[in-house]
Formats: sequence, structure tokens, C-alpha cells
Amino acid sequence: MVLKKDIKKMRSAQPLYIRLYEHLRQFIDSEIGRKAGRLPTEMELCRMFGVSRNTVSQALSMLEEEQLICRIKHRGTFLTTSINEFDPQSIRRTIGVVFPDSSPWNSAIAAIRKGCRDLGYDFRLYTYVWDDRLDALAKIEQARKFSGGIILYPSYKCAKNEWMLLQSGGYPLVLFDLNFSGWDCNSVATDHYQGAYALTEALYNKGCRRFCLLTDSRKISSVKLRKNGFLQALEDLGIEHHPEDEWMELNMENFPEFLRNGRYDALLDTSKHLINNPFPGKNLYLARFDIATETEKECCKTVLALQHIPALGSNAINLMKTVMRSGAVPSRKILIAPEIQELF
Repeated sequence: MVLKKDIKKMRSAQPLYIRLYEHLRQFIDSEIGRKAGRLPTEMELCRMFGVSRNTVSQALSMLEEEQLICRIKHRGTFLTTSINEFDPQSIRRTIGVVFPDSSPWNSAIAAIRKGCRDLGYDFRLYTYVWDDRLDALAKIEQARKFSGGIILYPSYKCAKNEWMLLQSGGYPLVLFDLNFSGWDCNSVATDHYQGAYALTEALYNKGCRRFCLLTDSRKISSVKLRKNGFLQALEDLGIEHHPEDEWMELNMENFPEFLRNGRYDALLDTSKHLINNPFPGKNLYLARFDIATETEKECCKTVLALQHIPALGSNAINLMKTVMRSGAVPSRKILIAPEIQELF
């Protein structure tokens, strides 16, 4: 197939850029195109077909969206079938990182960025609005078009099967801060279950025997795992737990009244329930993940399970390297135990 052709004389009612796109697509699929391995520059295509640069740019953008070509700065436009995967400027050497725009994971993103640089991968960050499911899916799709693999922090509003399709189709995918039992997926996450278990043991060793569990109705895997860890630790320690020992409301205004009878000496928090009222005459302990406010430290003796966020990021990029180079999906899960820290 000869590349040069007067597309203006083609019998078609379609716009010029569509005609050019179709002609270039046929060239890419031809034996001559595969041997060439690349397309002429935009200016050369303008002269060859007698069209404007805008027409050429639109046609190339359509080919790029289908991942038929890869435009590499200062080097040219290459057919993706001819790109050497070890070429540091290949699309298959680009890692897309999709995170919520309001997440507190800056140190994890920095670790992923550094890992990409150290391993010779290009780093591209895509952020989405946490509560906007459509925005999250759009950013995932955008990252997929321009990246050889994705490290994804999925919104809890995205159904699991919507991004499960990425990995089921063989696309390199690593989930960040999520660990699902019963589903084969590549993931790097904090061991929330073990962290909650260790927090309960720490409070037991401090003499606590009456535990109140602060639960969360949101369907988030970390919350579920923490709850299971707390409950398992109580069972193993021989402490009976009853439904009335759980506080499920997110509104904490009535919480002091709930605790007034002095039944509990320790609070096990699955999420981040705000505690801003002191409890006179009580010597309460609080166990939770990551953070406690100054007011909470004054109200309660606090024990935290601190997540190793930079370690999560560096493990995520190393797992992605394994996934991309293996030619298969290993469905590997990496769990990182948090550090228990007492703040009193």
C-alpha cells in the first residue's frame, strides 16, 4: 500500500480528518506500514495529502486513542506494534497513577514517582473527584489509553466489576490500599485486620477489659477488615462482645451520654469518629488508625496504628514492574503491617 494519496478525491461525505484517519489506519495494518514502523512527521503528512495541520492532528489523535500509534516528543510518530517495550519513551514504559484529588497520600505518590524514575518508567498522575464515580471512570480510561499499566486507588463509589475488567482482560493493574478476599487481583494495602488486632492487644495489655466498638456503615474494605480484626482479637482474648457494645452513628453528639454509665474503658474505632467532648471521671483509651486530634488526645489515652505510606507506594511500583514484565497477571497481594504507637 502506498501512503501518499489524494484523499480529497476520495468518494466520501466524511470530513477530511476522518478520511485521512481511515487511510492511515489501512497503512498501519499493511505489510509496508509494519515494516516502516513509523509515520512521517505532521508537516510531511500535510504536504503529502495537501491538508492543514489541524486535519492531520485530528487524524493522529484518533489513531493515538486506539493505541495504534505513539507520538514521542522530539522523536516522531511510531506504530505501537513496532515499539521496543524496553524503550524508555515507549507507551509500554509509562505508568499511569490514578488517585483521588483529595486523598492524604502525597508521600505514597512521591514514592511511586521516585520508583518510576529509578526503574526507568515515565510517571503520569491522573486525579479524580472522590465522590464522582463518572469522573473516576473517565480518569481510569484516560490513563489506560496513554499508559502501559495503572496503579489505581479506586473510589468506593466505583463498582468492583467496573475496574475488575481491566485486569480480567490482561491489562497490568495494581490496586492501591485495597485488599479483597476471594478475588484474584494485584494489590498493595495496609494490613488493616492485623493492625486492629494489634491495637486491641495493646489496650488489653494496659488493663482494658470493657470495649466499645465504633463502627461505620460505609462499604469500605478497610473499615470491614478493621472491624473483623477487633472482633477476632476480643474473641481470642476471651472478652465477650454484644451488639449493644457497638456505636454505629456517625453523629457523635450523643456519645458522652452513651458512655455515661461507665461501662467501657476502651474505644475501638474502625474509622475516624470525631470525639470532641471530655468525659469527666473516666479514664478512657482510644484505638484507631493514623491520626488523633489534640482534643481527642486530651479526652482519651490514644493508641494509633500508623500506616507506612511511603512503603505502600514503593511496593506498588515494584509490584507493577513485576506485572508488566511477567507477561501474565500474577494476582499477588502485598500486605504491610502498621506500626503501633502509644500517645500518652
